[in-house]
Amino acid sequence: MRIAKTGVAWVQLSSVVLLMKRKFNKGTQPS
Repeated sequence: MRIAKTGVAWVQLSSVVLLMKRKFNKGTQPS
């Protein structure tokens, strides 16, 4: 149970980080 919960939290966290990185790249790169 604990491992599964941690896995879900990790997936959510990584997806959020990826989204933030994309937004940051879009904001900094003039395209």
